[in-house]
Amino acid sequence: MISIMKLKENKIRKNLFMFFIVSMFAVLSSLQCEQNDKVSPDVGYYTCAMHPQVLEQEPGNCPICGMELTYRNVNAEHEGHAHSDEKSVEGEQDEHGEHNSKQNDMDKMENERKNFKFYVAGNLLANANMQTASVVQKKIVKQSAYSAHIDFNEDPNKLVIISTKYDGWVEKLFVSKEGQWIKKGQTLVGVYSPQILAAKEEYLTTYSSMKAIYASRENPEEALSADPTLNAARRKLRYLDVSAGQIKKIETTGEAGRLTYYHSPIGGLIVKKEILQGAYIKPGQEIFRIANLGSVWAFIHIFDKDLRFVKKGQKVRLRTLAYPDLEFTGKIDLIYPFLDKNTKDIKVRIVISNPGYRLKPGMFAEVEVLTKFPKEKLTIPDSAVIYSGSDSYVFVSLGEGRFELRKIKVSFISGNEAILTSGLKKDELVVVNGQFLLDSEASLKEAISKGQVGGHQH
Repeated sequence: MISIMKLKENKIRKNLFMFFIVSMFAVLSSLQCEQNDKVSPDVGYYTCAMHPQVLEQEPGNCPICGMELTYRNVNAEHEGHAHSDEKSVEGEQDEHGEHNSKQNDMDKMENERKNFKFYVAGNLLANANMQTASVVQKKIVKQSAYSAHIDFNEDPNKLVIISTKYDGWVEKLFVSKEGQWIKKGQTLVGVYSPQILAAKEEYLTTYSSMKAIYASRENPEEALSADPTLNAARRKLRYLDVSAGQIKKIETTGEAGRLTYYHSPIGGLIVKKEILQGAYIKPGQEIFRIANLGSVWAFIHIFDKDLRFVKKGQKVRLRTLAYPDLEFTGKIDLIYPFLDKNTKDIKVRIVISNPGYRLKPGMFAEVEVLTKFPKEKLTIPDSAVIYSGSDSYVFVSLGEGRFELRKIKVSFISGNEAILTSGLKKDELVVVNGQFLLDSEASLKEAISKGQVGGHQH
């Protein structure tokens, strides 16, 4: 009985030993398989074509979209950069032999960030619909658009005010309403003033006496017109706005005339009428305002950064919502010599020709200013530029899937073109579509190169 129990015990021990050996073999085989599939971060990694932020050190599926992960060889991607002209910057030693590595490390990081080169696989480029454009050198005409408002042209022969220099009463009114068109020399109003009537009667007396004195002489008319006393009396009336025609009428009719008439000095439109017939007027009171709308003023407001694109005499084009199919032309007449302290901008005055009187003071319009540059400049599509604060960058295509993130300087934007001052050369290729993928890849490659990427954590 005892021998039977010992045999059973030996058999159980043998079975447990065999089970242990098989289990260890299975574990070692599993570890070996895992070791064969898993890769080191220094050699490569697995990533998703749709989600490049997913990084794994072993094959599998994307945890976001479920797609099979693609293997990427780090050494192959950096092969194109083996002969790059980027050199590591070593810290300079000061006069005490100390190594100033901190500043040099910062300079190195900044330089790498400005001109970071990387590689993108062909399948990713195909999926991203990558598009490039060449750097072009050509002559530039900058187009700048500004909002404008139309106003009266205040030149002396374009806008006038009619007023008197004395008290009086409006006894005859020949202009009945605002908006009435009048011709140059047209009679506007007849004013009765005791002061003017007395001056005219005084002149008539002086003229009659002097005419009688010169009547017995040879060439009495010429002598009379040259008499200094009579000329002084004429000037007195002229200073009181009695016209030369009315003075001549006094001389020929022998009557002073009760009313003094005012005539329009320009042809145009009555834009303001401040009196009614029979009204009493005072010296300096505005009676009429007359505007010639053959040309008008347009005002735009620019910031000081745009002053270099605007100059006096420069031609402009103007359009309005009222006449979208018509284009009006003009030129810059005045750039105001000061900055508005409230709006922080500079006012620019433009003289616009107004055929047909279509432009009305008070209208709003859009003015296009064209600035021509004598020298050729480098240009790229504005869609290629990545603006980051005060800095600007582009992705330069180096061919065969290689790209460089490069810092550039943009002088200004004209239409859909960026005008450059530095950073690129003629005929280089810049990416105009697909920058999102490149930006993601550049950030990824930069992180890998600095050892900042590990396995994805589920």
